[in-house]
Amino acid sequence: MLHSIRPLTSLLSPRAPTRLFSATAEVIVVCTGAPLKGMGWYHTEQLLMKKCPSAAITTVVEPYFLGAGKLSAGSAEFKEWQAANKDKLTFLSSLGDLPNPTGPRLAVISGRTGDNPRLLNDAIENGCSAVYLEKPGAPTVRELEVS
Repeated sequence: MLHSIRPLTSLLSPRAPTRLFSATAEVIVVCTGAPLKGMGWYHTEQLLMKKCPSAAITTVVEPYFLGAGKLSAGSAEFKEWQAANKDKLTFLSSLGDLPNPTGPRLAVISGRTGDNPRLLNDAIENGCSAVYLEKPGAPTVRELEVS
């Protein structure tokens, strides 16, 4: 007896994630950068639009605009975007300020190449069970090794 096999395209439909996965992962975007310019900002906007149904963005960690760069070029635009999203997201300046996770947690890291190894380690140390690291992840492979 031949069994019916669904075509792969049926698994790739917009509803597929809800059929294939029952859990929702908490998502933390690290280093959003300036609105309309940073890749982290684009990832955040896509997650806010629910482009990935199995992901629930909760937090933005922005060390530069919430730290040393709070008076730099682009900071006014970031503050305006932050104010527009204050009811949807928590904004932190450090991964160390994250509360303990209550389930799966994904960090989306869009930092500068030289900062990424430290951000990767910080994400793991602060409860991220998965990491999406924008390329290049580090200046060298050796620098990317998790200690």
